[in-house]
Amino acid sequence: MNVDQIQLSTNAITEYLNGKACTKAILQITNLKLINNAQGDTNDSSCYRLTISDGITTYSSCILNTTLNKLVDSGELKENTIICIKEIMIDFLEDQTNRTMLIINDIDILQSNAEKINYLSRNVEANQSSHNQVILHTLNTFPTTTNKSIPLGRSSLSNIRESVTKNQSITDSIESETHISISQINQYSNKWYIKGIVTNKTNIHHYNNARGEGTVFSFDFLDDTDEIRVTVFNNDCNRFYSTINTGTVRL
Repeated sequence: MNVDQIQLSTNAITEYLNGKACTKAILQITNLKLINNAQGDTNDSSCYRLTISDGITTYSSCILNTTLNKLVDSGELKENTIICIKEIMIDFLEDQTNRTMLIINDIDILQSNAEKINYLSRNVEANQSSHNQVILHTLNTFPTTTNKSIPLGRSSLSNIRESVTKNQSITDSIESETHISISQINQYSNKWYIKGIVTNKTNIHHYNNARGEGTVFSFDFLDDTDEIRVTVFNNDCNRFYSTINTGTVRL
């Protein structure tokens, strides 16, 4: 199939974010990034974060089910690949971000090697409407005789919900501080906090240089606006390492 003959399902992402099924939605993968725990876990704990496009809207709060990792490993699924969604899960997170996470469970690959299709680019993540409760449901866009449950693996969205609940007391204690996005961070800001998802975490490393010796680790932190790398040293390294895990929401 020629890329000129492929029509993306415009407005499909908007329908997903509103909790509506979009039958056989055709989307394009515009970016994908491996998320792993870097803690000696097996490969089934790693997953991919995708940015998807319907030609009008792009959306990056999207996770590929770990059962589909083999498509990335084989090179079939990559940047600009055009796919047809067969099964997708929608997770509305009840937190300050009110973020909607999309989990792609099953797809057909229409074209692995394609050029980027862009009718009119628009990123909707900063404009999501709020939801009063956590809703998790599956949209089966193809009729089937059985309902099969595809596991998300240990890096599933349940970890995010658990982390949000555990961090509620922290949120209550910093009401006097200002919540800002990662893109707003600068050297002149004070009394602020950021909130996002941990997308990657390194092992603890020991260093020895002119300033002394100690321990250090770092993690990547993502919100709707940008991604930042946070580096933690010495006492704080020992204090926070076990509490910061890939796929969890942190303050």
